[in-house]
Amino acid sequence: YAKIGKLKIVHAPTNRKIKGTDVIISVVEELKKKYDIELILVEKKSHDEALKIYQEADLIIDQILIGWYGGFAIEAMKMGKPVAAFINEYDLKYVSHEMRTALLDSVINVNPDNLKDKLIEILENRSILDKMSRNGYDYVCEFHNPDKLIKIVIDKYLEFL
Repeated sequence: YAKIGKLKIVHAPTNRKIKGTDVIISVVEELKKKYDIELILVEKKSHDEALKIYQEADLIIDQILIGWYGGFAIEAMKMGKPVAAFINEYDLKYVSHEMRTALLDSVINVNPDNLKDKLIEILENRSILDKMSRNGYDYVCEFHNPDKLIKIVIDKYLEFL
């Protein structure tokens, strides 16, 4: 990711209003005046077409308003793609310290107020993407591993028997 050249950002706005798509578009358009940056919106594409676009991305922006990451972010991290999403600090109290720490080291925490600055930081230091790509992949393998999750569910279920 420490490559030079156009930064390709991919965003899949299943719901533009909820995901903050208009803000993302506006910020990228503003940055285009100074930086080599491109935003690719994945809408009305087949699954295969979408996957190909995701694979070419330098950065995936999941959403900037909801306050947590979704399935799209998990899939992107599993593909080794760095992900930006708004993580609401308030909601972090509901997860373990270990998960909280790993999450904040794995997802670029963006919101409408800091998106421009975060993207400039990435444009000027692409090595951030390398780190977040590795951390995101490790995070998904650790905290979204079906084998580990089913054990947690079974253990919780057995507590009630």
